[in-house]
Parts: sequence; structure tokens; C-alpha cells
Amino acid sequence: MNDMKSRRLSLPAALLAFGLACAGPAAAATDQTAVIPAGSYSFGTYLTPEYDGAGSYEGVLRLTVNEDGTISGIFRNADAGTFHTVVGGRNGKYIWLDLGSQFPSRLLNATYENGKIVGGIFTDSQPYTFVASPDPKLGGP
Repeated sequence: MNDMKSRRLSLPAALLAFGLACAGPAAAATDQTAVIPAGSYSFGTYLTPEYDGAGSYEGVLRLTVNEDGTISGIFRNADAGTFHTVVGGRNGKYIWLDLGSQFPSRLLNATYENGKIVGGIFTDSQPYTFVASPDPKLGGP
């Protein structure tokens, strides 16, 4: 009788374990929907100092995302007006970009969330928050 009772108690535990094991792949599939698909994109950007400074620096970011995860494009700070070559890559929802001579030898680490690239960069003086939002007026999706 004790043997039968222990089997009844272990069945719910086994079902719970099975359910939790199945939830893992479903959660991973959800994360993959946050991957920026291959294609061409145009973003309006805002670079905001976290400590010193008032307001944000606006710009334009045009990217080509390749099937293999490599990223290339151009970045233009609205204040300076000069264009900078961008290179980078993606791994799942994580994106890294080198914005060229705008921020020498500093990578922008970001994620792709709800159609936006959100991240940050650290210069010699302070950290900055970076947000790139899709802008159809710039010729992108």
C-alpha cells in the first residue's frame, strides 16, 4: 500500500517536471522573435548622456543586416553632419555596432526590442544611452 501511495505522489511531480522541461524550448522560441531580420533599415537615433549634458544628440543610422548576422551601414550625427562607416553583428537579440570615428574604438552594445535598437556606449567622460527607432521617412521599414 505504501508503494502505491508513493507512485501516486510521484506522478504529479513527474508531470510538473515534464511541463517545465517543455516550457524551456517554447521560451527560447519566443526570444528568437526579437532577432532583427536580414534586410535594410533606417533609424532615427538618440544618444543621451547619463550624467552631464542637456538633451540628446540626434542622428541617422542606416543598416544592412545580412543573413549571416553581419551588419554594415552608415551613421550620421545630426549636429556634425559627417558620415561614419558602421560595422557590426548580431547574435539572437543582441547587437554590437562600431559607429566608426564618431566613437573611436568603442562598441555600442545593444539589444533589438520591439523594432528598436536599445543600448549604450561609454566615452572617456561618461556613459550614454542609445536608442534607434525605425523611421519610414528615412526610406526604411
